[in-house]
Amino acid sequence: MKIATRYQLFILLLLFGLVSKQVLAAPYVITMSELDFSDFLPITGNCEMDLTGDVTDLPGSQMCISPESGTVAHYRIIAPKNTNFNIRINSRPAENSDGLTFTPVGKITSEVDDIDIVPGQTHVANSGLLGRIDIQFGGQVILSNAFAFRADQFHEIEMEALLTWSEVP
Repeated sequence: MKIATRYQLFILLLLFGLVSKQVLAAPYVITMSELDFSDFLPITGNCEMDLTGDVTDLPGSQMCISPESGTVAHYRIIAPKNTNFNIRINSRPAENSDGLTFTPVGKITSEVDDIDIVPGQTHVANSGLLGRIDIQFGGQVILSNAFAFRADQFHEIEMEALLTWSEVP
């Protein structure tokens, strides 16, 4: 009888330990997909990618030439359930006279929230019972300076620098 009781107590403590580690786990973000506008010409212009990945030139531009769709940025915050987070997605201004600006357009969603992204604004989203918040966006790219063409040239928008998040105290 004592062996069975000790065994049950051991199992109970083991299960409690596993559950408590998940409850106390620090929130983290995972990259589901990286932002990719596909190919565009090194000329001045602008184009936009919607949440389906469709890339279109804006009126008067012929910069985006790829027949393929782009890939929206998709990040997921994994956190304890029903936890509020401050989330901000910033625009990327032109750096070092490169003439490349990016303005995100997308959504922050969870099972309880559906928020349109306003660049530079802090949004509060709840992780819900599933313990996750999805951040998805395409956006608008503006190239105000033409580049000297090189076949190996590409420009990267560092999304990690544009995405900031923190747990609401």
